[in-house]
Amino acid sequence: MSADPILDAEDITSGYGNNEIVHGVDLHVADGESVCIIGPNGAGKSTVLKTLTGYIPCWSGTIRFNGEDVTDAETEDLIERGISIVPQGASTFPEMTVSEHLDMGAWLLDDDAKQESLEFVYDLFPRIEERLGQKIKTMSGGEQQMVSIARALMIDPDLLVLDEPSLGLAPNLVDEVFDLINRVQAADVSILMVEQNAAKALDNTDRGYVIEMGNVEYVDVSDKLADDPEVKQLYLGG
Repeated sequence: MSADPILDAEDITSGYGNNEIVHGVDLHVADGESVCIIGPNGAGKSTVLKTLTGYIPCWSGTIRFNGEDVTDAETEDLIERGISIVPQGASTFPEMTVSEHLDMGAWLLDDDAKQESLEFVYDLFPRIEERLGQKIKTMSGGEQQMVSIARALMIDPDLLVLDEPSLGLAPNLVDEVFDLINRVQAADVSILMVEQNAAKALDNTDRGYVIEMGNVEYVDVSDKLADDPEVKQLYLGG
């Protein structure tokens, strides 16, 4: 794995209105790496993600993607550059089919590129090809998340960003979703996720950041964070 960061954020601040939520955060994702952001509810995790993906402005600091300054870039520009986003919560449409969702993800592509992306997605998630005509409302929560991830992969991103991918899923589906994410990383796509299930996140990523009150409190390889006594007590239920 290359040591060079594909995403490199230095000393970023952001917030809402006059309320600063993110206070000087440094965060890096190397090419081919999977990184998680964990921490308590209200810690600023999703705000960090929204800042990195252009949903809200970065007030200060610098964000670089593939070596280029994208600090002031909007979400659409970042998608065109190769950052794909799976937002928090229900991001599928119940009455639409799987195929229609993939078409939505292919909005940047010509016909040849779309076909290449479809073949990539089918190879990664064979169930997708089997269910192209199926409406989303007939699928399980894990299957719906698979469709959300597949849609995000249609642009052949360098970085896949996920906000709480296991949120609201039944416990038996959480492992299924993390297996999907691991398959994506194995296909040479870098991963950055915010995840409320800290233990699962650390078990399925290379490196982790612990954010509390808008600050990075801990950063290390995921195995070491999972074994750290303070991290265990504060964030992993002892």
